[in-house]
Amino acid sequence: MADNVEILYVSSDNLITVEGVQNAITDSYISDATVNLMVCAEDEVLNINADVGVDKGDGKVGIPVTGHSRVSGEYIRIDGTENYNAEYAVDVTSTTNEIVVTASYVAETFTGEEKIYPSVSGTASVTLSYITASNGNYQGVLPYTAKLVDEKEYFMIISIVSGSNQVLVVSTWKAHHKT
Repeated sequence: MADNVEILYVSSDNLITVEGVQNAITDSYISDATVNLMVCAEDEVLNINADVGVDKGDGKVGIPVTGHSRVSGEYIRIDGTENYNAEYAVDVTSTTNEIVVTASYVAETFTGEEKIYPSVSGTASVTLSYITASNGNYQGVLPYTAKLVDEKEYFMIISIVSGSNQVLVVSTWKAHHKT
């Protein structure tokens, strides 16, 4: 369990806000980023096996994960690798012990500490829009909050992209229904 657990309240309109997106060097608020959010259940996070990535050909890479239950078309976020930290759709050629994704193959030996975060909804992350004249606030609508279970813990994976700078924020949140 993570040390930093926040409470996530999702209102009946499924609106979520990320507040105060700032430049880590200058502390200035960012108003021109693309902010994506993926919700993942903490108990569904997978460890990548201590093994090698496999070149499957045709622009696909096999990621070793023994006994996973991910299916074709589901979205995942890979984190902690040297070459594959990104969001992917699970490819139809995946097997019980290997998740195949579309990516440029780069040889990599995994340590077993790398993570795969499956999307709660099975869909791609939600893009949040900048709130005009705010201090770095971004909002969007989660289309799948019915799948969030009260008191269950979730990871909110926030990818912030502005130009060529990327920051990945992974935080544990506990869901509560707000009426």
